[in-house]
Amino acid sequence: MINKKYQLKIIIFIILLFTSTLVPPNLVYAEDANDGYGPGGNGPNNNTSEGGDSNQQQNDQSNQNQTKNQENNQQPGPNQNGSDGRNQTGDGNQNKQWRYQYRNQKGTMNMTCESNRTRIRLQYRQNNTEETFEFMFNIDNIPTLTLSFIPNLNTTVNRPHFHLYIEKIIEYYDTNNNGRYDRNDLIASSLSFSNMTFTDIHYTNTTSSDGDIIYIMETHTIDNIFALTIYIVTNETSLYNNIITPEEMKIDFIITNYSFSNQTTQLALVTQLETHYQHNFEEQSYDENRYTATNERQMNVSSQNHTGFFSWSNQVNVDSKNQPVNVTILSETGLTNQYYDKEPASKTEIIFSYPQGLNIIHDPKIGVNLLGSIFPSIITDGELTMAELFNLITIYIIFCGIAAILFIGVIYIRKRR
Repeated sequence: MINKKYQLKIIIFIILLFTSTLVPPNLVYAEDANDGYGPGGNGPNNNTSEGGDSNQQQNDQSNQNQTKNQENNQQPGPNQNGSDGRNQTGDGNQNKQWRYQYRNQKGTMNMTCESNRTRIRLQYRQNNTEETFEFMFNIDNIPTLTLSFIPNLNTTVNRPHFHLYIEKIIEYYDTNNNGRYDRNDLIASSLSFSNMTFTDIHYTNTTSSDGDIIYIMETHTIDNIFALTIYIVTNETSLYNNIITPEEMKIDFIITNYSFSNQTTQLALVTQLETHYQHNFEEQSYDENRYTATNERQMNVSSQNHTGFFSWSNQVNVDSKNQPVNVTILSETGLTNQYYDKEPASKTEIIFSYPQGLNIIHDPKIGVNLLGSIFPSIITDGELTMAELFNLITIYIIFCGIAAILFIGVIYIRKRR
């Protein structure tokens, strides 16, 4: 006869086995669209090793950047775009493609860097969760940031999880005095980034106070009015009193010396998030929930298997003082986008409103939620698709099964006593 304590262990094991096997079938679209570009050739720094000593790569990169910093003082970079004067080490060879790979105990990062685009692929492990995903940044038309989930680092075909387009700056009169831009507000002037030229992406790196390398990408308009600075890390580290993790891309939106037409106007930065997946607005960000950030909001984008986000700080730095950021969110669904003509997409305008100032710096992020979610996200439009209804029914069946097993186990143990 089996001992009572082993009977309890057997019941617990059966419960865990039951819950791990009853997974709803994959009802999302297959990742079968090609929206990337192939791997590049050897770059000027020869950082193309596929499994060599990563410490040697770091040392070589650092030594080369120190040498090139003296040779490229005239190169447009983050310190010349009217930003906050951060000290960064330059690398002036951004006109040629180069690749870099970094490995540590938690994962692997591959970077492919060109003058007009950057691809960063990461395979990252946290606890028992592993994701392989890709950040893409390009300035071919307007600045665009893309998050994709991919099967592995060597995949050449993937389907984007979402695109974030940085569209334009609007100067407006806040006619209803609500502190944010509305479509009924009077526009005083605007700058559409599709009509402006951006400099080639400038690649630099620096070392954090924790001793970790931070990879930096920067581009700005020719007139220096608007700049984008992007930060990527391979280990969780701190940067200017912020925590950055490998599963996210930190961004700085920088507006400098905008020519205001009136002292009473405000600025709005218009971005657009495009996705085929379920999305919802959250008052607290993923980083807030794990205590690596404070005072953030986010747009959550979820398929059945993956969760990504676009988050932003509720404060903006205006002339070295923190001011509140007011946000307008305008959504359209059932649209056809430029990447998948046969499938409807959702396009959501996320518009940030800023006070007047000479130097305006706002820091959003895009990233991956490695913790996942117990319940599949339901799109907040009041209607359920067949896939969403199936998810709810599956969850109900799973929890009914768990409750039944627990009930039977308790009755069985009590009878044995």
